[in-house]
Parts: sequence; C-alpha cells; structure tokens
Amino acid sequence: MVLYTIIEPELIGFLPEFAKAQSDKGYGATQIIDYEGVKLEVMPATDNTFIVNRIISTDPADYIRPRLQPGCRIHLTFTAADHCL
Repeated sequence: MVLYTIIEPELIGFLPEFAKAQSDKGYGATQIIDYEGVKLEVMPATDNTFIVNRIISTDPADYIRPRLQPGCRIHLTFTAADHCL
C-alpha cells in the first residue's frame, strides 16, 4: 500500500512513547487560530507572538500573502469582544 501524505512516516504508526518524544521536541505545541479571516496552524513564540507553521485554506490567494508564509511571526492582540458570544 502506498500512502501519499505530508505526515512523517513515524507518526503513522503512532505509539504513546513516540508521542511523548515528539512533545519533548516541541511538537504538539501548535494551535489553530483565525488570523485575518484565514485559519493558520501556529506555534507560540513569546507573549502574543506566534510563528506560522502552515496555512489551512482552500483559497489559493492566501498562500501568496507574505504575512502568512510559514516561518513568519504574527502578533495577536485579544479584546473582550473576541471572547464574548
């Protein structure tokens, strides 16, 4: 069987001890956020600063936006309105 995937081969046979080793390396610290109308997978860097890990979008225009490229730092500020229903 051939798997065409971006997932590392080690993750396909997901073992609990492997998961712990990955979390020790910093994997698993990612979050999905909505930034300027685009869902991004980000990793926390410093207070209110995140590093873009990947773009989650079906719009091709989102992938050419310079601010959203993987590796770029984004700054988030939260207001009370962000957390109210």
